[in-house]
Amino acid sequence: MTIEYNTNLRNDRMNEVSSSIDAVGIGKIRMYSGTRPSFGGASGVLLVELEMSAVSFAPAVIGVITANPITPITAISNGSATWFRIVNGAGNPVLEGSVGANGSGADLELSTVVFSIGLYVVISTLSITEGN
Repeated sequence: MTIEYNTNLRNDRMNEVSSSIDAVGIGKIRMYSGTRPSFGGASGVLLVELEMSAVSFAPAVIGVITANPITPITAISNGSATWFRIVNGAGNPVLEGSVGANGSGADLELSTVVFSIGLYVVISTLSITEGN
């Protein structure tokens, strides 16, 4: 049987994620190629770094946080995005996940995962859900 949490606890946990990103400057979403390392480790080539809003996510609703606007930017390297990391303004990792094409079931789905230098990268919607 799966453990379930009440909505207030789920919201608190997700709001803490947002607070961790916003605690030191403006958070960034970094996408990499290669094999995802253990949490916080170095691996792969940095393909793009997108800047989040000063307040990265709206307050949690039913255990879900939704990102405020993310500034689009061009890719800085060539490669296929396989994983991402969200860091706070000091560059400290807060969370990591997989990257895949739309419909892949990856944690972060994009219309294309094959990047080339100068490719305009846009994340139109980003939501993170706390369990249950």
